[in-house]
Amino acid sequence: MDNCIAVNSLSFSFNHSMILDGISFTVPRGSFTGVIGPNGAGKSTLIKCLSHTLTTQSGTIQINKKNIKEYSRTELARMIGVVPSELASPFDFTVYDMVAMGRTPYTGFLSLLTRQDRTVISDILNATDTVHLQERALSTLSSGEYQRVLIAQALAQEPEILMLDEPTSHLDINHRKEILDLLWKLHVTKQLTIILVSHDINTAADYCTDILILKNGSVLCYGKPEQVLTASIIHDCYGIKTHVSKNPVSGKPVVFVVPGYRNDQ
Repeated sequence: MDNCIAVNSLSFSFNHSMILDGISFTVPRGSFTGVIGPNGAGKSTLIKCLSHTLTTQSGTIQINKKNIKEYSRTELARMIGVVPSELASPFDFTVYDMVAMGRTPYTGFLSLLTRQDRTVISDILNATDTVHLQERALSTLSSGEYQRVLIAQALAQEPEILMLDEPTSHLDINHRKEILDLLWKLHVTKQLTIILVSHDINTAADYCTDILILKNGSVLCYGKPEQVLTASIIHDCYGIKTHVSKNPVSGKPVVFVVPGYRNDQ
């Protein structure tokens, strides 16, 4: 399996504070990579750098073996779809219009949709189970429905890479599972490479093929869930005592936090 993303010695600072400090890793094509770590570890900043929303100060990011800085904004938008952690639309668009905005890398601004554009949008609405919502205004949607629409909009760009920053952080357990199941289905059926930022270790373990753990802007470890989700690594990252077992259904690691334990005890 070849790599669609290669990061080498990447650093990013803001207001003289180092957010990402010389990190290096590769993302295999077709993988579902989870990015976890404590608050302030640099997870969201990493997504913004990988999508070229932020320009890095040093190091390189290669997409399909080409420096990310050599791509135009339009070229990147056709390769990378991004679902940010929070995105409130200032206008009360319909769901269809919101998803249609994902076609901008192909149509340009203020251009009419072609038959091909409408076919892509229709396919995406079906794939994300949002067809029944297409005439609804955004303001009438639940949190779970709105998140599906944001994913649909990103998919309308027809990307090969989908990046999501905490897409389930405000959802209850039912809607969280729906979104994660949707992402897994898209990963399998569309061969999408997915990078998912999550605060939930067990979510990453259940759904991700690979896990990148960040701490203080550096890569603590990177590998398969069963390789990196050990009690010692989790203690090193979060400073908590845990018990790691195996999910009897999926066979994936399950992390249980031991109550009453602190790093200084």
